[in-house]
Amino acid sequence: MKIYKLIAVLILLPLGLNLVGVWQLQRSVENTQRLNEIQADLVHARPYLEKLARSPRAFTQTIEVDGENLSISMALSRLAKAEEGFGTVLVLGNVTTWLARAVIALSLLAALVGGVGLAGLKWAGSRALHSRERLLHTFSRVSRILPFVLVGHIVAVGAAVSVILSFEALGMWHLGRMSAGELKFIIVVLMLVAACLYSIWQMGKQLRVMLRMFEPTAMQVMGREVTPDEAPVLWAYVRDLAERLGALSPDHIVLGMTEGFYVTSSDVALLPSEAALKGRTLHVPIMYLGLIDAAETSAVIGHELAHFAGEDTEYSLRFLPIYDGIGRSLGVIAENMIFSGLLQRTIMRPAFMLGIYFMESFDHAVNHWGRVRELAADAAGASLAGNAAAASALVRISAIDPLLQERVYKHITYAANPEPGQVLTKDLPTSVLHDLADQTLTLPEQEMAIQLPHPSDTHPSNGERVAALQVAADEAIRTGTRPVVAAQACAAMDHYFINPQVLRTCLTEDFMSHQVAHDAELVSELRTRANAVTGDVVLHEGARLRGGC
Repeated sequence: MKIYKLIAVLILLPLGLNLVGVWQLQRSVENTQRLNEIQADLVHARPYLEKLARSPRAFTQTIEVDGENLSISMALSRLAKAEEGFGTVLVLGNVTTWLARAVIALSLLAALVGGVGLAGLKWAGSRALHSRERLLHTFSRVSRILPFVLVGHIVAVGAAVSVILSFEALGMWHLGRMSAGELKFIIVVLMLVAACLYSIWQMGKQLRVMLRMFEPTAMQVMGREVTPDEAPVLWAYVRDLAERLGALSPDHIVLGMTEGFYVTSSDVALLPSEAALKGRTLHVPIMYLGLIDAAETSAVIGHELAHFAGEDTEYSLRFLPIYDGIGRSLGVIAENMIFSGLLQRTIMRPAFMLGIYFMESFDHAVNHWGRVRELAADAAGASLAGNAAAASALVRISAIDPLLQERVYKHITYAANPEPGQVLTKDLPTSVLHDLADQTLTLPEQEMAIQLPHPSDTHPSNGERVAALQVAADEAIRTGTRPVVAAQACAAMDHYFINPQVLRTCLTEDFMSHQVAHDAELVSELRTRANAVTGDVVLHEGARLRGGC
């Protein structure tokens, strides 16, 4: 459906304007021919009237003009007035002919730009499936060219509409006295032309926004950076794993609460400190340092570091930061469009739609190579800790994560809606680990299903990954769903840090304060929107707003 909307906006709309231009050109040519015929009649009429004016019967003789009997002198007077205004009308006729031709040219240019843009994106997306090198090269080139294509298309369409309206305004001008209604109509049309030209001028102001649409935006991460002085064991551990893999070591290690293990080369903006990090960043969820054993931790961190090793290095360092950043930029643009004026939304919408299509054109290629990368990274992690540890780590994280998210959300709810006598946690990691010790870990059967990957899948299925590690699924599930022992988990988590208690307290304070503030902002916004609604709002099937009463 999205591609049809783009075809309508980028190709069919300009072609519709082109048909208007063809119609206007036909009218203009016919009008010019008629004016030339009238001019020829006037040229022949003057000698004849002048001859009659010199005759003895000139004062009594009359002549019929457009059904009205006029004296010879009156007919000559009208002829002179017609000749006086005819030059202006003839010039305007020639101008409208050129305006109609301009409409045809501008609309064809816009349709050509739109068609080439869509075809180019389709070709680029299929080309990116051939190799990661082609994906990187094609994506980078298209992301640089596309903003200017969008601006050119919108300017061409806006100019075509302005010229169409200008044609109609000039076409109202005629010989003789203009009526008040005709003058008002011309003024209204010229005001519309001015509005179109203003939109084009606004387009120039929005060019910077459109260019930013295809530039990477910093990745917001909820967490806290730890230095080698604060976490000497963790840093030494990570550097040793990187050296064994022949991978680049991270420049930063960030401890988080609820997100998983991952690496990124994108610029990172830490929340709530707003600290900016550049370079390679490894994100480590502090609670999983206690929830998985040493071998599993080596396999998981080794998996992430493998993205900075071998052929995967350039892909991770150059392509993914741009791809992920542009995705975040489009999200920011979408939020800004919601609160923008009608004119700005109208101007930005085609660009935003094509930006989304641009990303979707590469999604299948990105997901395809992402699945390949994940299996290769699994093998790299297994080379450090063994296939069994890599498989059990995968199962254990999949089994624990829903329970962990549930327990964390419970504590956020307590903090956002405190009740009298309720004691809020000051040490969220320790509290959650003790909560999980009371839970039985299970893994739904579908989690280990082996199925053909869908083009939209970003990772292979768990079953496919465990099978690729040549580990029996039952064995991986048995090891991965072992119970959590709170004391052991807390000790394992703490041994990476010099002062773990202070670190856990600071992490808890940052995380809870940010989540509570975010919850309060969300509630306030919902109340504001609810208060803005007047009367009853009727919602129908499909959750589309159809009207109110």
